[in-house]
Amino acid sequence: MEIYQLKYFEATARTGSIGAAARACHVTQPALSVQIKALEAELGIQLFERHARGVKLTRAGERVMRTARQLIIELEQLRHDIRRRNFGAQPTLRIGIQPFLATELLARPMRQFMDAMAGWQVMLRERPNDLLLELLLNREVEVSLMSRPARWPAGLTTRRLFELPFAVYCRTSHPLAVRDQVTLRDVLPFPLILWNDPIDTAARLRRMARKLKVGAHVVFTSDMATTGFAMAAEGAGVAILPAIFAGRCVRAGMRQLSLSDHRLAAGVYAVWRRDAQVPDGLATLISLCQDSMVGTNG
Repeated sequence: MEIYQLKYFEATARTGSIGAAARACHVTQPALSVQIKALEAELGIQLFERHARGVKLTRAGERVMRTARQLIIELEQLRHDIRRRNFGAQPTLRIGIQPFLATELLARPMRQFMDAMAGWQVMLRERPNDLLLELLLNREVEVSLMSRPARWPAGLTTRRLFELPFAVYCRTSHPLAVRDQVTLRDVLPFPLILWNDPIDTAARLRRMARKLKVGAHVVFTSDMATTGFAMAAEGAGVAILPAIFAGRCVRAGMRQLSLSDHRLAAGVYAVWRRDAQVPDGLATLISLCQDSMVGTNG
């Protein structure tokens, strides 16, 4: 029995599909099928029932899955400890997080969390939203703090932390900068800078523009909200981004304007695997993150 066979087995059980598991494991479908059959032969049991829509664990497969998942978790932790030369059994919480959330919103609650979890090590993996799900499904992090995607994959538990509103950002020399509030009709004619966020702001703005009979001229998008802000500060256009950059505006020569006629927002969630043990300290982390937003969204 090889660990890669168990990983193929776990991916197949998780996705319910040989093809989807092969893609997740970056192997061909025939190669994965051969290894699943080899594992079944070695154990002397049938792990899956095949049907038209994919595969389903047998009762024996469910029993094997409980051990396989635990072995995979322990192996990943061992690899992590070896890479970090962490042989003192220091407990570690690995958190996936969007970069702008880490720098603009959650640095203080993270510090408070570390104070509350004395003796623990916190490891952040900062990635764009879509890659955070991949880290979670591959067991490279215990929890992800992220915006809500268009669809949650199966097998995850989600807890809403807060709603993050959007705002408009422009240079102080921009014609809109004399305003505190603007409408979409005011903003859409200008070159737009957008964040490639999970709620697909670009598509939503284009739909709104059609209703308003105004063109939407998107000139720049980025996976990183901070990059969009930086481009707006360079005068590349007007940015529509999460309303968290107010503290940067003065030193960047920027203005933050509220949208008076539409409320664009992204829900931010804590997400973890349903088949894994609830991470220690998760309730404390969620509470601190929520407390940090009191008054921010008003």
